[in-house]
Amino acid sequence: RKKVKLSLLTFKRSEFGFFKSVISAEDKELKKGEIGLLKVEKLELPSSTIVQPIAGVGCGQL
Repeated sequence: RKKVKLSLLTFKRSEFGFFKSVISAEDKELKKGEIGLLKVEKLELPSSTIVQPIAGVGCGQL
């Protein structure tokens, strides 16, 4: 095994969060159960942001 030197990575999670909508950059139709790629508008996120995907939201799956 190769020995590697690790450095500690720490971060503080805040006590709040917020939902930000992902806006489509194109019109595209998908059939139920079909998987496809969808271009989205550029997201502006503050540094040190932790992004968490949420699946099964009311209008479909993300």
